Amino acid sequence: MARFFNRIRIKALAESRFARYMVYAVGEIVLVVIGILIAVEINNWNEERKLDLERNEIIASLIEDFKYNADKIENDEIKWSDYQLSTMNLYFDLIEQEKQIVSTDSLRNLALRFMRHSNFSPNLSTYNKAQSSGKISLLNNKQLLNDIADYFEVYKSLNNFYEEQVHAFYSGSTWEFRKTLEPGLIYNTRWSGSTAKDSSFTNYRRIMTGVLARNALQNAYMMEGNVNNLLRRLLKETNEILATLEEMQSESKKANR
Repeated sequence: MARFFNRIRIKALAESRFARYMVYAVGEIVLVVIGILIAVEINNWNEERKLDLERNEIIASLIEDFKYNADKIENDEIKWSDYQLSTMNLYFDLIEQEKQIVSTDSLRNLALRFMRHSNFSPNLSTYNKAQSSGKISLLNNKQLLNDIADYFEVYKSLNNFYEEQVHAFYSGSTWEFRKTLEPGLIYNTRWSGSTAKDSSFTNYRRIMTGVLARNALQNAYMMEGNVNNLLRRLLKETNEILATLEEMQSESKKANR
């Protein structure tokens, strides 16, 4: 009888140890799982922090690039185009006068403005690098992407007019007019190859108020006017991009405090 109760007691003790072992084993598993979850969370946090740093670096570089572009457009390109247009208008006023007001040589200097043009090329190195690497997706801002799309649409139109100006000079309306005359007659050049600069005001005015001249000069004036308008639109789009980028930068700084 005693032997029976002893077996029961031993069995109970064995079951108690097994239960404690199971509790211990389960606890170990839970701790391992928690450790893994914490490690994954830390890794995710580090990755997010790394992406945030990359994002902030891109934003800062874009701000620097577009500030440069805005300054270049406003203080170089628009001022140059304004000067071009004002000089062209002055030329039109002077050439319409039957009485000579300035020297023919001065008129040729003014006429040179119809033959020259600028060609603005924005600094887009940061944007192009982010685009090619796929990191542009880090910006994840719909307003910014819309602003950039508008910017490129205006810049494409501006570049088309730059190309038209080159075409007009070398093979378009300006060339069709220039090729009928001796070099140096229309405008002053470094090398004229003729005595055309000795032409009288009367003869010069007669040529420059003819149909070919009027069409060529008016075409050049209209293209420069379109360039001027597009430069102002491009400056507006640039400033809108800057405003969005600076807002993103400010929000990022607040979130990281």
